[in-house]
Amino acid sequence: PAAVYPVAAAKLTEAMAYPLPDKDGFFDASAADMAAERAKEADVVLCGCGIGRTEGAFALAKAVLCEASCPVILDADGINAFAAHIDVLREEAKRKPVILTPHDGELGRLLGRPVPAEYDKRLALAREIAAGWGVFLVMKGHKTITAAPDGKAVVNTSGNPGMAKGGSGDVLAGLIAGLAARKGADPFTAAAAAVYLHGKAGDAACAKLGEVGMLPSDMLSLLPETIQACVR
Repeated sequence: PAAVYPVAAAKLTEAMAYPLPDKDGFFDASAADMAAERAKEADVVLCGCGIGRTEGAFALAKAVLCEASCPVILDADGINAFAAHIDVLREEAKRKPVILTPHDGELGRLLGRPVPAEYDKRLALAREIAAGWGVFLVMKGHKTITAAPDGKAVVNTSGNPGMAKGGSGDVLAGLIAGLAARKGADPFTAAAAAVYLHGKAGDAACAKLGEVGMLPSDMLSLLPETIQACVR
């Protein structure tokens, strides 16, 4: 939103901030078309982190998903935008890879019912959603599950309770986007690999700082060496 552009532009030293029309600090409905135009030029789109739950934010998420021709990762309020529009998710997933990264609360809003805690039920549900909606699903939580439309699913083995802090999911969503943007990348492999590397960076942060003291920014700073160690 244009109202926070000066702050965002100063804070983000590597990223290029782009102001969009806002109303009272939140995206205005007119921002949707401008964001959609930018999405048409992208190699990958990540939408939802911190956009809020206003009508303008939801319009932006829908426009970006519908206009992009590249892989689209929906996180946080980018997922909430489609709680009453699962049909849109299904249709757009036929045209390009769509990756959803919900925690149980967000997934529950999509489904209209609570997400089960029992692990065998979670695995079955992840496969059902991915196949039924045609999306790649990253069901976050203890032993995060990544499921593909063709029925494939993997269970993550990295990570620790110290990662359960605000911002950790944003690091994961960005990592998925980075891997999915690589030329010829398989969306399922990109998502599953990102989940594993995210957890390994969390384990490295825990070993260095402990579960209580570690922060998502610590995980982010440890990602480069984590990736190097995993690809050797």
